[in-house]
Amino acid sequence: MASPLERNRAGEATSPYLQTFATQQVNWQPWEEQTLAGASERDRPLFLLLGYGTCHWCHGPASAQFTDEAVRSTLDEHFVPVVVDCLVRPDLDLIYQTRSQQVHGCSGWPLAVCATPDGRPFHVQPALAPAQADDFPDLHTRLTALGETWKNPEGRRRLEQRATEWTATLRESLECVPKPSAPDEHTLSAGANAAVRRADRTNGGWGRSSKFPHTGRIRLLLRAYDRSERTVYRDVATQTLDAMADGGLYDHVGGGFHRYTTDPTWRTPSFEKLLSTNAELACLYLSAAEQTDDTRYVTVARETLAFVQRELAHEAGGFVSGLSAQSEDDAGEMREGAFYVWTPEEVHNALGGDDDGIFSTAAVDERDAELFCERYGVTDDGTIAGASVLTRERSLDQLARLHDMTRTQVEAALDNAHRHVAGAREQRPRPPRDEQVLAGWNGLALSAFAAAEDALDETYEEAATDAISFLREQLWEESTNTLSRRYCNGTTGPDGFLSDYAFLSRGVFEWYLVTDEKTHLDFALELARTLVREFWDQKKGTLYYTPHTQQSVVRPQERTDHSTRSSLAAAVELLADLSPLSDDAFAERANTVVETHGSHLRTSPLQCASLVVAADTVQSRPGS
Repeated sequence: MASPLERNRAGEATSPYLQTFATQQVNWQPWEEQTLAGASERDRPLFLLLGYGTCHWCHGPASAQFTDEAVRSTLDEHFVPVVVDCLVRPDLDLIYQTRSQQVHGCSGWPLAVCATPDGRPFHVQPALAPAQADDFPDLHTRLTALGETWKNPEGRRRLEQRATEWTATLRESLECVPKPSAPDEHTLSAGANAAVRRADRTNGGWGRSSKFPHTGRIRLLLRAYDRSERTVYRDVATQTLDAMADGGLYDHVGGGFHRYTTDPTWRTPSFEKLLSTNAELACLYLSAAEQTDDTRYVTVARETLAFVQRELAHEAGGFVSGLSAQSEDDAGEMREGAFYVWTPEEVHNALGGDDDGIFSTAAVDERDAELFCERYGVTDDGTIAGASVLTRERSLDQLARLHDMTRTQVEAALDNAHRHVAGAREQRPRPPRDEQVLAGWNGLALSAFAAAEDALDETYEEAATDAISFLREQLWEESTNTLSRRYCNGTTGPDGFLSDYAFLSRGVFEWYLVTDEKTHLDFALELARTLVREFWDQKKGTLYYTPHTQQSVVRPQERTDHSTRSSLAAAVELLADLSPLSDDAFAERANTVVETHGSHLRTSPLQCASLVVAADTVQSRPGS
């Protein structure tokens, strides 16, 4: 019988990302013990490709490289090629992205990694593309050189030595803990001051090239404002929230946020829409609304959660991971952002097919289309390939002055235009969904819906109750009190990570606070107890990202925020908040973790923004 390594096994996986590689001639493998054992038997290094299904950059040019015969033959001759869906194995992504950041000062998807058969990396290359700068040679050239080096005894020794050194560095940064040292009382303000200093006060947010929401930093600023009432903290936070809601990061037709923007002015997004991003941002806008009384933040939160319910709901309960950045354009080709961008002609055509009878005329529709284009910057030049990403370019008052209308008339005209544009968009081919239901991300969604239930004059309880029931039925094993990370097409696995337990327990606990339903509290406590059992290390005084039973190159901790807030921070806050309701030693462990990482909080508060907030939660508890 032929070895499994001699055929492409990507199609055997339930991951949508792996399935996109199923038709290629490369013998792609999933990350599993069988694959690693086979690589060891053949004495071949691993070629790992990390990405996720909704990411534009993980498809198209990056994926197309592996249809090149030269690349395919080099992989077949020298490597065991493995595809990793980072939504399924975020632990591997955390490890290898950290090394990319250490080596290149950047990380991102897709990430290419060459590693020893047991997974120790000796080459990392982020944002794979056909043509790279001088420090990133093309894929075929790099793979050929590494493959030949591995086969040469002296070259092999050098690569092995590099893998050993890199792994030691990863253990030092991700696995080891510093000498315990409690953070001082100024850690929160120090982190907020660092966030203010590093902020882009012209465009909002942080960063000089691409822009990410950085939800942990915004939450840090809002917490610091709540503690001190220093208006600069609130101003930097709200400037960023305003910029995100005005710019291309926000979907002005359907609600909800894209993942990030590729420019510093929030104009051009990477178009995937993820459950985690939208859940965390909805919570932030509700928090900002409470602190500022700005009703616009309520509107953004409400529209974002409406998007989640409308487009990410799983038919059996819970919510899927997200929508792809790509969809079919008019030519039937998959193109990034095709579902979301507009030309002036398309806007005018959308309003041309009016169904409002006598209440609308061609002249009115023409005017409303023009107002919509002016409001959202839809021009002939466009943003991407002649089409425009919608961004809020003119205020309602500006439009009223320019067109000699009242503000009420402008609002009515834009409502009419919105209705028609949204209807026309529904006729376009929709972006594919990543159907994976992730425990942790659903926990984030539950927290967002609980916050909205508490703050808004509408109910989300039915959706939340259905989600909790589905997650308990499909992902929670009562006989062992263990949680699986993912459900997809009737299959579950792998075992849950710290983020899954912490986020889901928090979300269920928030619904207990809203409803006073004891079954929610019981489930939250069960999750928290397993969290301690599986991830707590008494000797090190910390919580690791992977359970005790899972072996990997490194057993990482997640101190810093990544695509979601730090799972270590979420776990610490959870244990602190649950402690008054349980006889478990939750508070003691939360205090210990904060002391363990006190030196990190003092020296790098901005990088550990969510952990700084968690430490503030712990220290504000009586008796801490």
